[in-house]
Amino acid sequence: MEVLSFNRTDYDKDACNYVRSRPDNLTNDNDQIKFINYTQQYCIGIIDIVNSTNETSKISSPPKLRKYYSLFLNTMSSVINNYNGKVIKNIGDSLFFYFPKTCDETNEPAFHEVFECGMRMLSSSSILDSQLCENDLQPINYRICMDYGEVEIAMSDNSNEVDLFGSVINECSKMNNFVSSKELWIGEKLYYRASKSQFINDYAINKVNLQNNGFNNIKSVKNFDCLYSVSILDEIQRNKTILDYRETQNTINKNNLARSKDNTSINILVIDDEEDILYTFTTLLNREGYKVKAFSNSIEAFTHFTEKSPYFYDLILMDIRMPGINGIQLYHKLRAINPYAKILLISALDVVHELIESIPGINMKEIIRKPIEPEDFILKIKSTIND
Repeated sequence: MEVLSFNRTDYDKDACNYVRSRPDNLTNDNDQIKFINYTQQYCIGIIDIVNSTNETSKISSPPKLRKYYSLFLNTMSSVINNYNGKVIKNIGDSLFFYFPKTCDETNEPAFHEVFECGMRMLSSSSILDSQLCENDLQPINYRICMDYGEVEIAMSDNSNEVDLFGSVINECSKMNNFVSSKELWIGEKLYYRASKSQFINDYAINKVNLQNNGFNNIKSVKNFDCLYSVSILDEIQRNKTILDYRETQNTINKNNLARSKDNTSINILVIDDEEDILYTFTTLLNREGYKVKAFSNSIEAFTHFTEKSPYFYDLILMDIRMPGINGIQLYHKLRAINPYAKILLISALDVVHELIESIPGINMKEIIRKPIEPEDFILKIKSTIND
């Protein structure tokens, strides 16, 4: 598998103008971004503080300034996480985020979560302002925009942080210039996808023709024919929308629980370069009725995974020591594609505990020590799937 790479300091700043360099003391000259040869469509979003330079210039105390930013960024990050979104990075007063489950364009609940997340971020302003007031800080005016499009997934060499690159991210950054305070706007691609769904009727969607709304003086206006503002219809409708959303989520949870009890509907990917161990694990899992796909080559396994839906496999079981791509590297690549992937790493290393403690993002619950009794192995598989 070819891996493309470039140094953080060498990329085209015009092509990636939404990226702001990290402080010098946090960068590593040898740290590189590597693309993992995986292209996917996601819903992308950005939230930032309106006119932040003027607002923060009024705060003379460094501790208060830190509090100002941390309250805003942490509040919004929490909302995003609650709706199955993932923050890609924060850049100054901005958060870039995406919704991994929107990679499946037919996953209507995932797109519903996108809109509910936006509404929740807007409605969080009163709570946020109260917290700011308690700390003798002024209210924050912020804006949100989202769109849907194709991105490339990349990872940092040293930290394994995930980053996304693509025109939709740059466009989202430019779109935000048009959005007013305490408003959510979406792009044409996201609107087109959402317009196919019943839940779109729960929101007030207004088309904004940029050419006729005084935006001609903004350079990037020529990139957009129109955008769409999103708001709630009224308080009664909003309460109904929340109930409908919760009912949908409860139905999904019940279906997932029922599915987890039927082993024949569970797909497991097993990767181990030792054929005997691969055969043993596959045999044990097949006896329990699981659908198993096995690979002795980690590179072939990764290629296979990228050709499937990121959510096709309910569990991934793999060795740590493998040629080509080792288990730790593969773990991070798979998690970059599906942040919710359930993965178990197999190891006979005596120092596996010390090894895992030194690697961010992996914990001992995700480790199976070899050798392991068949009964214990199956119990671990079941508990991980049902967790």
